[in-house]
Amino acid sequence: MLPAILAFYVPTAAAHAESEGTVLHVGNDYDTCYVDLHSELTQDQFGRFARKFMDTAPFLAMSGADTLGGGHVRLGLTYSQSFVDDAEPEWNNTFSHPQDDHWLGQPAIPMLSGRVGLPAKFDVELMGTKSIGSNWGLGAAALRRVVLTQSETMPVSLAARATYEHLFGPPEVDVDGAALEALVSHRFGPVSPYLGGDVTASYATEQTNELSLDPALSFGGRGVVGTEVNFGFFHASAQGTWASVPSVAIQLGGTI
Repeated sequence: MLPAILAFYVPTAAAHAESEGTVLHVGNDYDTCYVDLHSELTQDQFGRFARKFMDTAPFLAMSGADTLGGGHVRLGLTYSQSFVDDAEPEWNNTFSHPQDDHWLGQPAIPMLSGRVGLPAKFDVELMGTKSIGSNWGLGAAALRRVVLTQSETMPVSLAARATYEHLFGPPEVDVDGAALEALVSHRFGPVSPYLGGDVTASYATEQTNELSLDPALSFGGRGVVGTEVNFGFFHASAQGTWASVPSVAIQLGGTI
């Protein structure tokens, strides 16, 4: 219940608790905060930005370890609330803002996703999101494989999941991210609580006239806990994610 409550809370940029001494970079190219690398950005900050950006809007599992089954399709809208400390230099030196008091805040990001069940307990997934009024969006794909299926002799289901994400839009930077995830779940009728963990890698390159940074390769890990509910066609889930940028999310959708 707590992830669902938090995910529906959309703080405004003005609600951000400003940190003393932090001066935002101001730009008017877009209506809201946008990716824009600045000369103060260091190599270490660039690496942290690569990892944290992909953790801000990750391609979340939002379900347990069961397969949809061959030929079944699920469409969903995921709403993710991330908890960014945008006074950190890896954020402040990679974004511009329409006013000097217009902080990133705690971004609430909607994502459209689709999932298709394939034979042999494979599922393929796609996700996309775009920041309206800004210059960035994300596209992602995932492949999952059920390794164990809950039964009278097997208390849990277990799945492996591989994801790939790409940042598109900003001309000054390319960021790609990948993760390998394990999910375990147990069905109680229509309800399936689940746990998971993954290892991540992010790779970023900059293309600016102001900087001369090396490509940044960053590694990390994430942990997830969530609950999935299925009533016939209807699907809902709530998930909390521990990462370099923690988040909570809900998903509403349907399966045919």
